[in-house]
Amino acid sequence: MVANIRKFLPYVLASNVAEMAPFLAMVTFQIPAALTVLQILAVDLGTDLLPALGLGAEPPESGLMHQPPRRRTAALLDRPLMLRAYLVLGLAEAVVAMGGYLLTWRMHGLGWDELRLAAPLLLHGQAGPVLTSIQQQASSVAFSCIVAGQIGAALACRSERRSALADLGRRPWLGNPLLMLGVGVEVGFTALLLGWPPLSGQFAMTPFDARLGPLVLLAPLVVMLADDLRKRRLAA
Repeated sequence: MVANIRKFLPYVLASNVAEMAPFLAMVTFQIPAALTVLQILAVDLGTDLLPALGLGAEPPESGLMHQPPRRRTAALLDRPLMLRAYLVLGLAEAVVAMGGYLLTWRMHGLGWDELRLAAPLLLHGQAGPVLTSIQQQASSVAFSCIVAGQIGAALACRSERRSALADLGRRPWLGNPLLMLGVGVEVGFTALLLGWPPLSGQFAMTPFDARLGPLVLLAPLVVMLADDLRKRRLAA
């Protein structure tokens, strides 16, 4: 039970960094916020819920009985877990999400200076349809990168020791059907938010340029790679 709690805790905490980064960037660099409050709620209450439950039901790892017993007084939210959640998984998600947001603006021919000029217009609802459309596309990319990054975080958090990337080719995917269902729901819900007008209108999201699709697909691999590097360093 304790081992599974330590699997879903870093997963749940990781997205906090990626959700906070847009507002830190807005205050620091005076650019538009990459996410809206409703989009953050869609991650926390929509896409993250089932995968977190799935990690809580993850089957025991092989060799678990050979590990030294955990001290009864040891904290669940200890320093290694927090560093993993915030500085490894979360930071990787934030970098990809903000990179996708800024890249979307760049693909529409708008650089840093234009983005700063657009910020007050978007904040006060004075932006024209062109700027509003680009902002919604950029937000959709950032949101999709976070959701994809959380899929990578879920796979990485299945083990505190094994490589998530190596597991992709050898670990039975059906060993945790609830986690697989959660990943499917994440993808399906994101597709609805992007493409179904009743939802996309409420959440200020819209389909984005297909050329940005590879970046979204890369997000889970970046998160898993970052966690794998951490695991290798701890094992060295």
